[in-house]
Amino acid sequence: MVDTKWERIVEVLRCVRCDAEEVRLCGKGVQCGRCGVVFPIEDDVLDVRGDAGDRAVTRAQRWFESALGSRGYAWARRTLSYAITGRSFDGEVEALLAHLPIPSHALVVDIACGPGNFTTAYARRNPETLFVGLDLSTAMLRCARAEAERSDLENVAWIAGDAQNLPFRRSSLLAVSSVGGFHMLPDLSKALSEIARTTKPGAAVAGGAFARIRSRLAPLQSALATPAGLNPIDFDALGHTLCELGFEDYGSDGRRPVFQYFWAKKCDPRPWSAQRKTN
Repeated sequence: MVDTKWERIVEVLRCVRCDAEEVRLCGKGVQCGRCGVVFPIEDDVLDVRGDAGDRAVTRAQRWFESALGSRGYAWARRTLSYAITGRSFDGEVEALLAHLPIPSHALVVDIACGPGNFTTAYARRNPETLFVGLDLSTAMLRCARAEAERSDLENVAWIAGDAQNLPFRRSSLLAVSSVGGFHMLPDLSKALSEIARTTKPGAAVAGGAFARIRSRLAPLQSALATPAGLNPIDFDALGHTLCELGFEDYGSDGRRPVFQYFWAKKCDPRPWSAQRKTN
């Protein structure tokens, strides 16, 4: 299963260094056929970060890179889910899947997956689908891999990579999730452009993030979030950006003002007759 899993993933990968699609499995990991760089696979985690793995990160990202921070987040995200979002963790997963149709035998990417809470939850519910969790933090991915092993999940894989420079080919993905990652990114617009580049026409995108508060508590939120490098999301602006990038049917909602969910679908510019032949 492991070899087959990585063989499937390589089919949609590109080299993040030179943008070549000629990549292949080799003895140490994945090698680019153009520039020759080898991205290692160690402990079932493919590391494509390159320079991104060494660059300065926010305080929150530094904390989550630690073993204590990653394990603490994994516990808190499940245990305190209702207090933060107004839903149980399982309720969150079901709400997201309602807007994230997952084709059987497809490959689905969970961006900024953290300790893999949602990646593994999706995988348990869809055993015929391959899920790839991507995160910048290797500490988070160690937690994610351990959880997948405890659950005997074989339909998951992990990539240490940058959401702002995704290692996937143009128009290669049918479904993308990102829960709790958008407010962590230094450049959200860059990550959204990458999602638009890598998704196929008709692909679904769904996720959740801390929302920008529009009340008298806004200064307090800013005072708490800014020093940590967190950027709460303006969900109206998010919708406009996704629309400009070629998405439609955008929606968002939340039971708590501090956290909201979103979803959208990549527009299909082909005529209806051509769409029908491939559906």
